[in-house]
Amino acid sequence: AAALGEALQAGIDADVVIVDIQGTANETLAVAVGYADLVLIPTRPSLFDCVQAKALVTFLKALGARGHRIPYRVVFNAVEGIETSQVSFEEAVRFVM
Repeated sequence: AAALGEALQAGIDADVVIVDIQGTANETLAVAVGYADLVLIPTRPSLFDCVQAKALVTFLKALGARGHRIPYRVVFNAVEGIETSQVSFEEAVRFVM
């Protein structure tokens, strides 16, 4: 976590920096999102994955409660044959948000 924080704090001469880390609430994640302009949360529309995404959203909101709002977007992947107007899709979105 410390090495990541040092690298991000030192600044990188780039328009976009992508940090791909495990979405488990821990110190490394807290450091990474502290520097983020946007956090993407990829998830499958299954109950297990939505529960994990919801936990990450809760973690981000708790970190943001310290005065720094952390913008995020949940991205449903591996979705086939589901319409955004279907009840199951709408319920998954409501659950995660």
